[in-house]
Amino acid sequence: MPYVLVGHHATVIQKFADFRTKTNLPMYMGETGENTDEWIGGFRRLLDRNNIGWHFWPYKKMNSTRGMVSIQEPSKWNMIVEYTKKDRGNFAKIRENRPPQQDVRDAMNKLLENMKFKNCTKNPGYIQALGMNP
Repeated sequence: MPYVLVGHHATVIQKFADFRTKTNLPMYMGETGENTDEWIGGFRRLLDRNNIGWHFWPYKKMNSTRGMVSIQEPSKWNMIVEYTKKDRGNFAKIRENRPPQQDVRDAMNKLLENMKFKNCTKNPGYIQALGMNP
């Protein structure tokens, strides 16, 4: 039996739902991008109503409400970001432009510590949009 797509999100997935019906295959939404809690909630409900499996990223970006939790950005993180913007076209440039390795290790270890659930900040609106209790 074909599912009925309704709401302002429906046109986004209509051709995929039609293909699913035509081929009698299951459908799964693995990547939706970022948007407001209201949009996430509406889209999630549309997927649920139409028997479309889904997942949303629990961790997304640091210092962001666009995920289930926010991760605090570690000190020295910007030095790693800046390194990615520098010329790394050959091994000499990589060595010349790379930040001090102990600073990189410190930043990465702090990121891993900050990513532990107990150290994250829950984003209640996003969690509720996914139909869960914060």
